[in-house]
Amino acid sequence: NKKANLISVDRLGYGYSDYGHATTAITTQAQSIVQILSENKIKKVTLIGWSYGGPIVVKMAMSNPELVKHVVLIAPAISPKDEKYFALGKLAEWKLTRWMIPEIFKVAEDEKLTHANELELMRPDWIHISTPITYYHGDKDNIVPFANARFIKAQMPSDKLNLITIKGGSHFIAFKNFDMIKTELLRILDNF
Repeated sequence: NKKANLISVDRLGYGYSDYGHATTAITTQAQSIVQILSENKIKKVTLIGWSYGGPIVVKMAMSNPELVKHVVLIAPAISPKDEKYFALGKLAEWKLTRWMIPEIFKVAEDEKLTHANELELMRPDWIHISTPITYYHGDKDNIVPFANARFIKAQMPSDKLNLITIKGGSHFIAFKNFDMIKTELLRILDNF
């Protein structure tokens, strides 16, 4: 039963998209997805964003509501005040040790250093979002704090937000709770 075509994209700087060169602007990342949709003549989408991919798909929904029918967020890093920083990231910052760090971690650290500011730039746009959002977050997430769920709840009208808390869930709920997320995604696609 074919319900949709799945297109998976790397964030810029990862995979085959200019690997090793960070694009820290969330707006630029979102525009890259819009470009893919335009080139493929895709008029309506349901977007899924996990972790740092969350703010990118939210920004796309904010800027292009005519394209985005629904957003599914999985443990997204969207709250500027709840950005978690890991001391290990300093190794990618310091010139003395940066050369030892794999490219993927350098890109992640470059993004990390600007992420809170990028999220702050998005803050005024939350009032303009009209796209329904289904949001999953584990209450034991040690990478992206559950406080991000409280942030979105304060930003979104309750009739546009379906907030699903995974009790005991970690940052990897997309894998550990796959069947539950898949069931909801299929329900969303049935209403497409």
